[in-house]
Amino acid sequence: MALPQKAADRLARSPQRTPGGFRQLFLLSSTLFFISLAFYFGLDFGYRPYLEGQVEELKNRMDNLARQIPIEEQVEITNFYSQIVNLQKLLADHTPVSPLFSWLEKNTQVNVYYTDFSFRAANNSIFISGIAESLEDFSEQLLVLESLPEVEKTNLGGISSDDKLWTFDLELNLTPTFFDQIATSNQ
Repeated sequence: MALPQKAADRLARSPQRTPGGFRQLFLLSSTLFFISLAFYFGLDFGYRPYLEGQVEELKNRMDNLARQIPIEEQVEITNFYSQIVNLQKLLADHTPVSPLFSWLEKNTQVNVYYTDFSFRAANNSIFISGIAESLEDFSEQLLVLESLPEVEKTNLGGISSDDKLWTFDLELNLTPTFFDQIATSNQ
């Protein structure tokens, strides 16, 4: 169906209107641009000098404090701080031995007592000296330690008797993964 001539002429003469979306998008983007530009210049010319002033003030205070403390004390403080940092590093890197005592206590016979303990982390070995009430108690203790999966090898340093008690020296070589197992089981 065709349009009447009057309506067609009116449509041809009326100016073409474009949707306002482009104009609104341009207005929004330019507004955001000017806001970000104002924000940038505000930070650059307002906040930066403030921060630089604060830094300068702190530097001056540190210089004044450094002048108040004699050089000898500064050297002592620096050495002490260095020792603390080294100690922190050593403590962070050390092998935790305290779980080893719990493990040893759990695997010790009732009539066996330890008198000396030494641990070498380099080769994962424990040197223990102890006292057993009888030779049977010592034998049971030695069997328990040899049967543990954490112990690779046992070396008997010596055993002697003084009528009632048996004293002994023993070396235990532990598996390399032993301390990893202890650390994970205690967490």
